[in-house]
Amino acid sequence: MFDRAPRRAVLGTLRLLILLLLPVSAGLVACGGDCDPEVLTGVLPDGVVGQDYAATLQGGCEGDPVWFFVNGDLPQGLVLLDDGEVVGVPQVAGTFVFAVALYDVEDWEYSDSKAVSLTVRPAS
Repeated sequence: MFDRAPRRAVLGTLRLLILLLLPVSAGLVACGGDCDPEVLTGVLPDGVVGQDYAATLQGGCEGDPVWFFVNGDLPQGLVLLDDGEVVGVPQVAGTFVFAVALYDVEDWEYSDSKAVSLTVRPAS
């Protein structure tokens, strides 16, 4: 289930490098011109230490968005894929807060960022 995670993480990093190297045109409208993308998820479903975890961040608007981890504490054992999936097997219990950013693939205009929280419960 998670064998694609390292490849997807590398692709996300490459896309971020492209974003940083390409000039961003001011005034472009993200997501196909309908509206600016918006990060809608603020809280992800709880996970359990040692159990497979998969949840998807939700973003508003049309288009082909790419998600990036910005900063904070993503639980050890989990990764954020560029399609907004948070997957893996959490290793430590606690409540974790991290920031994500949503970009539009068509013009790479920065669209939105938001803090997201995820609670990982101890195994029973």
